[in-house]
Amino acid sequence: MLLKKYKKDLDFPSQRLLSNYKEYERVKYSSGKKDTWEGIMSEIDKQNKSRYKRIVFYCSSAAAVLLVILLGLNNYFVKRDAIIESISESVGKASSFQNSEGILLVTSQGCLNISEKSDIYYDPEGNMMFSRDNGQLEYLENNSNYPVRNELTVPRGKRAKVTLSDGTTLQINSETTVIYPSVFDKGKREIYVDGEVFLNVTPDISSPFFVQTERMRIKVLGTSFNVSSYASDEEKSVVLVSGKVEVNGANKQACLLPDQMFLIKDSTASKLNVKASDYVSWTQNMIVFHREPLNKVFHKLSRYYGIDISCSSNMAQHTMSGKLDLKEDLKEVMEIISEMIPVRITVEDDKLIIELV
Repeated sequence: MLLKKYKKDLDFPSQRLLSNYKEYERVKYSSGKKDTWEGIMSEIDKQNKSRYKRIVFYCSSAAAVLLVILLGLNNYFVKRDAIIESISESVGKASSFQNSEGILLVTSQGCLNISEKSDIYYDPEGNMMFSRDNGQLEYLENNSNYPVRNELTVPRGKRAKVTLSDGTTLQINSETTVIYPSVFDKGKREIYVDGEVFLNVTPDISSPFFVQTERMRIKVLGTSFNVSSYASDEEKSVVLVSGKVEVNGANKQACLLPDQMFLIKDSTASKLNVKASDYVSWTQNMIVFHREPLNKVFHKLSRYYGIDISCSSNMAQHTMSGKLDLKEDLKEVMEIISEMIPVRITVEDDKLIIELV
């Protein structure tokens, strides 16, 4: 469903879309085929005891280290000052083109623009509460006799929080779509995710909770975990924070315990031991890297801040480790990175172009 075309509220010129949506739900659910979808959020462990305003990382590329030595420390810091000055100007220009598209919720009742500052809440009857951009609190009553499917799309540069009718919470990252019902059927709870979501699932032994993605299916009775399954990303993963989950994907099944990851890469699935808090740090506006190629670092920043960033091909040869505080604006984050890695930033066709110098 092409959601990004719709940017306003209930008075869209999309009545045909809505009537089709209603007819789809009526036929689907009256025929006894009840695919229900469900939700997710986050109760991240308090890793953020020592907040970093500056990133500390290690450049693993011998070439980068050699470059600093050859330039000499004095010349390097002179160049760094010039780089930082150019970053301020370039990021400022690119920010003016930042994606302004809002969080969009589509149901059979209409299309709604949701404020990023608003939490979306469903009560046990499926009635919804949220606030608009002007701060006005809205209450939408669930008048449907069959399960109403909701499709929430969060664009680049935005995040959202949802509490589902069973009390399950979801914290939704940028560039993510989640499909879920206003009220779950008895005996089964299910949602669909394209993107990244951190879930804190309300326990219910009589009603298993399922998360379906493009490449994975996750079953859980009650736990908190992170799902990252962007269609455009090569890697798909599930990381367990607490409880226990069962994951199926790439012709492999695995049961995860806390601090374990189910990873699909190059159509091959594997189970790894990890530090789960690193993978859910985004819910606290932090990103933790472990020998991450620079091109992937900038891709994550592009998604988080909603600004197109293009890197030179040799970025993949350099890695970095450390922690970035994303409460800072993009200009400050780029200045932090430039203090350790000499980069040149320019603006071209409304995007940031980053090159090693």
